[in-house]
Amino acid sequence: MTYSELITIITESSQIDQKQSVVRSYEFQLYQLLTVSKPLKAITGIRRSGKSFLLKKMYRRLIDKLDVPQTNIFFVNFENDRLVKNRSLIGLRNMYEMFISHANSQKPIYLFLDEIQNVHQWESFVRTIYDSTNHNVFITGSNSRLLSSEFSTSLGGRILEFHIFPFSFKEFLYWNNVPVPNNIFQLSENKSKIQNFLNQYLNFGGLVETFNLTNEQKVSYQETLTEKIIINDVLKRFNLKYPDVLKSVSQFLQTNVGNVTSTRNITKWIRNLGEEKKLDSKTVQIYIEYLEKTYLIHKVKKFSYKTKEIFSTQNKYYFVDNLFSQKSDMEDQIENVVFQHFSRKNIKDIYYGRDERGHEIDFVIANQLQALQVCYQLNDTNVIRETKSLNLFNKLNIKSTHSLYLVYMYDQRAQKLDLPNIKLTSLDQLLLDI
Repeated sequence: MTYSELITIITESSQIDQKQSVVRSYEFQLYQLLTVSKPLKAITGIRRSGKSFLLKKMYRRLIDKLDVPQTNIFFVNFENDRLVKNRSLIGLRNMYEMFISHANSQKPIYLFLDEIQNVHQWESFVRTIYDSTNHNVFITGSNSRLLSSEFSTSLGGRILEFHIFPFSFKEFLYWNNVPVPNNIFQLSENKSKIQNFLNQYLNFGGLVETFNLTNEQKVSYQETLTEKIIINDVLKRFNLKYPDVLKSVSQFLQTNVGNVTSTRNITKWIRNLGEEKKLDSKTVQIYIEYLEKTYLIHKVKKFSYKTKEIFSTQNKYYFVDNLFSQKSDMEDQIENVVFQHFSRKNIKDIYYGRDERGHEIDFVIANQLQALQVCYQLNDTNVIRETKSLNLFNKLNIKSTHSLYLVYMYDQRAQKLDLPNIKLTSLDQLLLDI
């Protein structure tokens, strides 16, 4: 590779091809770190969630605001097809040596390594650079293996991770130039308009590249993106015995968002399709874990203080964005959005509740002692059922003060009376933090 070819790769990697009007919360934190060389900064998240775009904005800020010469910014997207023969430790090292030989040694050096997991043994390179230089290093990746325990341990915790999600509902409104209400009165004044956008968001999620597409195009985009995640982030990285089974697992989860299930049930369903009669539950479990590593799905376990129930095989699965939950019904889509909302707040202790009779609580946030029940339409028929589900929380060995929430899309009750010890919250209120 010549230096001219390297410049072409850097130019292609750093070029912004669309104007992004929404300033995301991550940007301010990342901008502050542009003048701090240590620790290593890692930006993670599902494909197309905006990781590369954030890097590109930081690249422009370095040049336009901080007066850093372009020759000092090694910005390489390792999904560039020009790098097919250079996605190795030796290839990366050679590109870096060529770059550094033309850099201004009197100015700071920046390394923006985009989708670095595509490079075999990249960890060794980054570790060496971190230990031997004062370069400011940012890495991004679409697979949780990016920050493997071995790599994290070797750096002694000297990594700052920023996990990027698709747009929240609030960001979705900003994108569409809809004033975001700050209180319940402003929400009431614009209720109809906000509900319209909320329906769009529930149906097709918050991946920016879909916003200007037709509904048919969004469905096609979802299928293509899912295929790319499965092929690029799983099949190419693991030697799978049953590649078609991975797609079937994904399809099953897309039609069962938020439903309690087990690997045994999924295995049985796949066998009934006529696929791999000898398939076992252990293989399905491994394939689910692969999908989790891509950030596509997230597992929610059953809440219990009993040690023996911690290892329950009955779990729920949610998708990182509602673009992938179109095959589920509206109530499941709402549940998926609620899960995303709390995930964005970096809340880890999210569970579901269930008693011996099969009655469920949609979400239990253990460290905040909160329980939430979600419904599409609250009416005189289902209000008693939903209330009973929430009151199960009182039976789960909780002895301290706790909060119960009933989250709904529409309230169609004839008599809208307050419910004892339960806080009623509309979905738009919850998502907008009002």
